[in-house]
Amino acid sequence: MSNFSCDVFSSFNIVPTTIFDVGAHDPFDLPKIIHSTYRDCMIFQFEASPTVFNMYYNKEYSNIKAFNFAISSIDNKFVQFYESDRLNVNENGDGGWVHTYSGSILEPIRKRQFASYKLTFKDAPISVLSRTIFSFCLEHGIGNIDLLHVDVQGAETEVIAGLGEIRPSLIFAEVCEFDKYESKTNRENFINFLHNFGYEIASDLGSDILFHYRSNK
Repeated sequence: MSNFSCDVFSSFNIVPTTIFDVGAHDPFDLPKIIHSTYRDCMIFQFEASPTVFNMYYNKEYSNIKAFNFAISSIDNKFVQFYESDRLNVNENGDGGWVHTYSGSILEPIRKRQFASYKLTFKDAPISVLSRTIFSFCLEHGIGNIDLLHVDVQGAETEVIAGLGEIRPSLIFAEVCEFDKYESKTNRENFINFLHNFGYEIASDLGSDILFHYRSNK
C-alpha cells in the first residue's frame, strides 16, 4: 500500500491533472488516495505482470488508463520479468494473510522469506514489453506529469533513466528494495542519481522518498 499523501500537492501549489503510477499493481491503491481529493485527475497505471493485470484490470475505471507493460530505460522491446508465486502479506499484524503478487524486471538475488511476508519466485522469468516514459508521453501527447509514483522492486533507477526530456514535478519512489534484486545501486546512489536529474528531497519517509524537481544541476 502506498504511503503517499495528497497533502504534498498543496505544499507545492500543484493541482494535479496527470499522474503516472509505475508498478501500479491495482486500481484501488494510489487512485483511491488521489481521487478522494482530485476526482478529475487522470492516472496512467503501468503494471508489467500479466497475472496481476488480468486479475485487476478486467474492466474500465473512471479517470484511470491502465497498460500491461513494463516501464524502464528500454523502449519498445521485450525484457525479462521475474514474477513471483503468490505473495502472502501479513498487513494487519494479527496473523491474517492477504494474498497478492510481486515481480521485477531485475533478477532477485535469492528466494527469500521474511517475518512480515513470504515470497518465492517462479523458476524462470517471462518476457514482457518495455516502454520508456519519454516515448509513451510523445505517443500520447503528454507534456506534463504532476506526480510519478514508482514502486518497481529495485528497478526505480531504470524507470528514471527513461524520462528523456520529461521532468515530473514530483517523484515518489520506493527506495527499500535495491539490495533484494540485481539493481547495482543503493539508496544513497539513487538519491544522487535523482539529484543529477534536477531533483531534491522534499520528504524522506524511510522506505519511500518524495523528490521535488527544481532545475537541471
